Amino acid sequence: MNIFLDTTVIFSDPLFKGNYNSTLLKLAEEYRDITFYMSNIVYKEAERYFEMNVRKSLIELKKAKKNLQKYKYGIFETLDTNYQSEEEVSDIVGNFKSFYSGLEDKGLLKILPSPNNILSDLIHRSVNRIKPFKENKSEFRDAATWLTYVNYVEENKIMDCYLITENVADFFDEQKKNIHPDLIKDTKKFKAFLNLKKLATEDVKINNYIEEKQGKKQYLQKWIDYQGIDEDFVLGYFESQILFNELFYQCTDYISSLNNIKDEYRIYGGQPLLNNIDIKRIQDFNIDIIAEQIVISGDIIIEADCYVKEFFKDENGINFETIPFITGLIQPFSFTLDTETKGAINLQLEDIFTYSQPRVDPTIYF
Repeated sequence: MNIFLDTTVIFSDPLFKGNYNSTLLKLAEEYRDITFYMSNIVYKEAERYFEMNVRKSLIELKKAKKNLQKYKYGIFETLDTNYQSEEEVSDIVGNFKSFYSGLEDKGLLKILPSPNNILSDLIHRSVNRIKPFKENKSEFRDAATWLTYVNYVEENKIMDCYLITENVADFFDEQKKNIHPDLIKDTKKFKAFLNLKKLATEDVKINNYIEEKQGKKQYLQKWIDYQGIDEDFVLGYFESQILFNELFYQCTDYISSLNNIKDEYRIYGGQPLLNNIDIKRIQDFNIDIIAEQIVISGDIIIEADCYVKEFFKDENGINFETIPFITGLIQPFSFTLDTETKGAINLQLEDIFTYSQPRVDPTIYF
């Protein structure tokens, strides 16, 4: 089984810490019949993006340390929030290099160099806007990666090939389900998925493979039923203090990042802040057994109680009014369930998004 990775997949989880990514990697390690592939372009681009995120995170960390000083006794320590120790950056980026070199050493990953004979094809595709090229956009990197993969699978007569990419516009057809017709002309050996979670849960062949390899699956399914692991059980996790606080902090950061809260009446330009959250339910609840691991995922539906501080100037100087509003949030999550403690391991909280427009009580403010 051969899984070819695009840079878009690695951006969000470069060290395969996500539950579905890590379980597929564990399957590859245990049974040695899954191989991951990256073009050298994907690897270099992912490494560059990794370093950019490290530098950004270090700046944010220094800013947080600087802000924390106002709550401490003593004289303020001078902190240059833009200064970065190259040694510190290099150490963290070293984790990226060590991770992928380790996968190569184990035979789990192959980093493919771009063939020398694809330049003329790249130019032809660029001029004629053949996928992954399109009007007003020149994607040499995407095209070079695609042709690297095509050349490799065709020359080596490789079957069972999966392309994992979130680049729907350039690689998928109009229905966003299959490889684009322009690309099928190059090879018919690839089946495309948005991410490794989709591959692990939606592809029949992968599912059959996973079931064949999992001797404990039947036992684990009975254990899940016996223990009553369902949506209400998982809601209990997030309503407990530790996970509730973590969820609250995620929502706090999201609300604070919003600009210009807008409802059906007006736009509020002040700073939005979170007051409280009410966990309503879980939708798209799912339990998967992968590599003898129980992975639980879904979307937490949250009602967020917030307010905006609207500043204004009057005869008394600068004042503000507090305007409360409510908005609906969706927090995608996944975690691995520990069968010994029934605890959540490796909790992954993905990006939050809103499902309803902010609502301000018009009887109070209008």
